[in-house]
Amino acid sequence: QHIGKWHIASATLEQSPSQLGFDNWFGFLHNQETSGPSVDGIAYRRPTYINPWLRDNQSPLAQHSGHLTDIITERAIGFLDQQKETGQPWFLNLWHYAPHSPIQPRADFRSKYPDTKEGAYHALIDHLDSSIGEVMNALERNGQADNTLVIVLSDNGGTNADTDNNYPFYGKKTEFLEGGLRTPMFMRWPGHIAPNLVSNEIVSLYDIFPTIAQASAATPPSRLIGRSLLDAER
Repeated sequence: QHIGKWHIASATLEQSPSQLGFDNWFGFLHNQETSGPSVDGIAYRRPTYINPWLRDNQSPLAQHSGHLTDIITERAIGFLDQQKETGQPWFLNLWHYAPHSPIQPRADFRSKYPDTKEGAYHALIDHLDSSIGEVMNALERNGQADNTLVIVLSDNGGTNADTDNNYPFYGKKTEFLEGGLRTPMFMRWPGHIAPNLVSNEIVSLYDIFPTIAQASAATPPSRLIGRSLLDAER
């Protein structure tokens, strides 16, 4: 199951998660879709978190009420609850849009921070963190937390548009500097990964595929780029 942002460049339905191995997906192919179908031929539309337009598998865009982060989180929790009933192994690819611009945190999170650009950014991060916590709570409630490999990471450094969110590293998104390339990454799998373990090894997004393959006892392609992080952390 894929839920959330896809954005493999300006993907079309012919490049959707359905075409790349996912049984089901919910979200948006690229950021501009969240603002709805283009009615005037304008290719670029400003993305939005508020009442976004989303797709359910290959369906046309449909508008959903609420905040994008909440809508994606609720769908993810619904998927986890459904999988509890089936008792079958599952894979969830949960790609949130936050904290991409425009910075539009939910009002209750926004009220917790100063009335500044930096405050708004921190509120959006807080909302995202809270949503990940809701997903983890769903795993606990369903008795799946100790039998699930959870990987939380970002795809690149921040833009530094609202705050220096890559400190202490120099540089930002799109730059081949540590601030653009270093990202947070957390892994949790009780009984397989030691708690509170900190690794200074250099890893890459390419390592995620072989890591999941090893965790699920699958055999990855022989020429696959990357290595399993389950081996690297020992």
